Amino acid sequence: PDSSLIQVRLATLEWHLFCSPKYLADLTSSDDPALLAQHPALVLGRPKKAHQWLLTDDVGQNASVPCEVRLASDDMTTLKHAAALSLGITALPSYVCRPELEDVTLTRILPSWTAGCPQISLLMQSRRGVLPAIKAFIDFLKNELPPVFSD
Repeated sequence: PDSSLIQVRLATLEWHLFCSPKYLADLTSSDDPALLAQHPALVLGRPKKAHQWLLTDDVGQNASVPCEVRLASDDMTTLKHAAALSLGITALPSYVCRPELEDVTLTRILPSWTAGCPQISLLMQSRRGVLPAIKAFIDFLKNELPPVFSD
């Protein structure tokens, strides 16, 4: 909210829906988010009284699907392990699940939908007077972070 700060966008984090391949066998191959209502959710943070998946597809359509929370945790690793144990479906940043996708302990579902795309940004007081070392560090982050967080 401080308008005197300068925001430099560094990367976008896509959040996707994941479950175990064994659990996936119980799902249809549909790309319809409404099917999520039939499956327990593994959610990050405190569950709300009426939790819902908030999704956006490739063309910008939004979907809100109510779901029952089976497990809530502040730890992404806990949610990954719970999903790998077929306890339900979780939404996590794609880079967090990269190793599990490679060794096929998790699989992405609803591939044309995302569960959020937050930005990683750097805030600075001003563009003027930035030391060359700081400028070099910012340029490094702008070049190196996006590949880390991409699929």
